[in-house]
Amino acid sequence: MLRHPILYIDKDESGYNIDPSLTFENPGLKRAYIALQAWKKAMYSDPFNTTGNWVGANVRAYNGILCSLARDDPKLKVVSGVHLNNVDIARYFSIELTLLIDPTTFHINTNRFCGIIPDSFFKL
Repeated sequence: MLRHPILYIDKDESGYNIDPSLTFENPGLKRAYIALQAWKKAMYSDPFNTTGNWVGANVRAYNGILCSLARDDPKLKVVSGVHLNNVDIARYFSIELTLLIDPTTFHINTNRFCGIIPDSFFKL
């Protein structure tokens, strides 16, 4: 089992166990947390510490992450965009990013991403 200070990955029915002390407004923000923590863990370099505040359950406060009300449920807050332009981060795309199902924008130009884009990204 791989261990991260907040995210525990194992082989239960969902594939992920979250630190039980964390609480989330809704299941979509919990999925976003998993996706963003896995992506941060895949980071090789973040020279401006852009993802430095990607800690804890409040993904709505994370740098570069935009949230809004869901299009299909105006009472539900979701991650509606990722805006990490011009921050020179270097990382690969973790497969967990496909857990982000609500973004309408994904701006990541002028960074140093590498590797193969997983086939599952085409479902986004």
